[in-house]
This record gives sequence, C-alpha cells and structure tokens, in this order.
Amino acid sequence: MPKFRFSLQRLIDVRKHREEVLINELAVVKRKYLDEEEILEDLKELLSINVRRLKERQERIASIEEIILYYNYFTKMDEEILKQKEKLKKIQEEINIITEKLIKASQEKRVVEKLREKHLSEFRKLIEKLEQSDMDEIGINLHYRKVR
Repeated sequence: MPKFRFSLQRLIDVRKHREEVLINELAVVKRKYLDEEEILEDLKELLSINVRRLKERQERIASIEEIILYYNYFTKMDEEILKQKEKLKKIQEEINIITEKLIKASQEKRVVEKLREKHLSEFRKLIEKLEQSDMDEIGINLHYRKVR
C-alpha cells in the first residue's frame, strides 16, 4: 500500500513555523504594551497624589517657592505622561503590524494546507479505487475457480 507524501509539506512546515514565530512575537509586544500601560497609570496616579498634596498645602498657605516647585514638577510629570502615551501609541502600531503579518501568514499556511487536504482526498480515492479493483479481481478469480 503506497504511503501519502505531499511534495509541499516542507512549505507547510515553514509557514507554520513563521506563524508560530509571529504569535510569540505578538505575545511579547502585547506584554510590553501592558507593562508600559502600567507605567502610564503609575505616572497618572503619582501626579494625582501630588495634586492633592498641593491643594492641601495651599489651604495652609504654601510659599511661592513651594508652589513653583510643584508647578515645575507637574510640568515635568505632564511631559512624562505624554512621552509614555507616545510610547504606547508606537507599541500599538507595532502590534497592528505584527497582527497583519500574522493574519497573512495564517492565510498563506491555510492555502497550502487546503491543497494538502485536496491531494490527500484524491490519494484516498485512488487507494479506495485500487482496493476495489483488487477486490474485484479476487472476486473474479474466485468465481472462475468455482466454475472450473
């Protein structure tokens, strides 16, 4: 009985490997995004805490120097938050690019897999036909032996 061999199996393996690499790459970048998002939330929380502190101090009449110090701090924090948001935006763009590559790689792999399935189906039909032919021949031979 012949064994099924698909001539493009190596191509399927390569495309499957490419898909797996992209899946792993996407997971790493998504993890990076979550980490950077956490940093952004920490910065916002820190800014919020210090805004409350300044309001508390203003009630107790804070000095001008202290208010200027807070103002400079808030300006710096706003800049850091903007930088962090920009970093998140770039990472999101990277996620989108990898996702597009992954979709394309999955589609390319699926095309070859469908071709393999088609060839396998044809192979099975051929084997079934050969087996039926063998069974017919055995039946004919048995019939002729009985007749003699």
